[in-house]
Amino acid sequence: MNPNLVATTIAVLIASNLCAQAPKVIKLEPANGSARVDAKKVTKLVVTFDQDMSRRGFSFCGGGPKFPKAKRARWKNKRTIVMEVELEPDNDYSLSLNCPAAQNFRSVKGVSLVPTPWRFSTLPASLLPKKLQTKRNRAAFAELKNVLASKYSYYDYRALDWKKLYKKHENAILSSPTELAWASAVGSMLKPVNDIHMYLRSGKNTIGSASRRIDSLFRKQLLGKYFVQVEQAGHGIISARTQDGIEYLLISGWNRKVDFDKVDQILAGLAGSADKKRYQGRVTVLMSRYCMSSCEAFLLMMKQAEQSTLIGQRSYGSSGNPKGHKLKNGVEIVLPSWKALRPDGTCFEGNGIVPDIKVTATDKDLKKRDPILEKALEHLRKD
Repeated sequence: MNPNLVATTIAVLIASNLCAQAPKVIKLEPANGSARVDAKKVTKLVVTFDQDMSRRGFSFCGGGPKFPKAKRARWKNKRTIVMEVELEPDNDYSLSLNCPAAQNFRSVKGVSLVPTPWRFSTLPASLLPKKLQTKRNRAAFAELKNVLASKYSYYDYRALDWKKLYKKHENAILSSPTELAWASAVGSMLKPVNDIHMYLRSGKNTIGSASRRIDSLFRKQLLGKYFVQVEQAGHGIISARTQDGIEYLLISGWNRKVDFDKVDQILAGLAGSADKKRYQGRVTVLMSRYCMSSCEAFLLMMKQAEQSTLIGQRSYGSSGNPKGHKLKNGVEIVLPSWKALRPDGTCFEGNGIVPDIKVTATDKDLKKRDPILEKALEHLRKD
């Protein structure tokens, strides 16, 4: 989820443009996120695709205790593959259909499936008595409703009929055989909220209430088309320069792994940096609809800078400073605690930040060129 940041005559590169021809998974058995899998009864993992697939190979990626013990895999037909497995009770399983190192799930046209994660959990060998578990579930559900109403900053902002939502999912939540299954049922209930910053934790498991696929617009192989000097300057940092002196800085994400001291050093070395402390030249910031959260705070700051221009697509629109709230059944729900506002006081949740210059970019475009980067360079070369 973390955006790529590009500064000094540069930008933030984030977006998602999935190839329209790429195959998609339309059904997983057991379902992704299920916490009610009976290890004794489930002996097969089944994947169904939306189009005819090449049956020359497959890539079930993963390993270790969380990867299902597989016997064999076979194609049932052109769109369905079955893997025979032996599962253990009270275990969390995770795997991926395709991964960066293996892309053998392909359509008959040769287009690879976008790596698709798959997680599920098996039930313990012994469970609490049904009446006792239902009582725990009911008490936690009542507590959850109060927490959402009092702690979720966007509770009234979302156009939702909360009472109707609770009623629709009540039976599934109250009948959950374990706390993990309870959290999974609540996660399913909260999907219509569509808040990336809202999720649950049960033990070591994290259950999201929303998800999205991201294919960053950044294409490292295209940098040589625009820059004569490209350097991996540190973890998560790329710096480059055009032949006519335009500087480029990419930061892979807003996290502690990135060496921001190195970023300061690079910025301080640029022509136009005042007393080696700040850059005073013109800046373009590349952005897209999948630029979100802390990155949107950065966009708002850069939008106020007189010499800065935002170029690309409207940002995703999601921020909230999430905070955890532990429930009596041991499950923790993490909720946004603030409303992110523009300088004029309007909330940009679900709406995003509008760029100064709009640019479209498709997956097809990015095979040979970067339209957003090209527009940024064109803008900087005007004067």
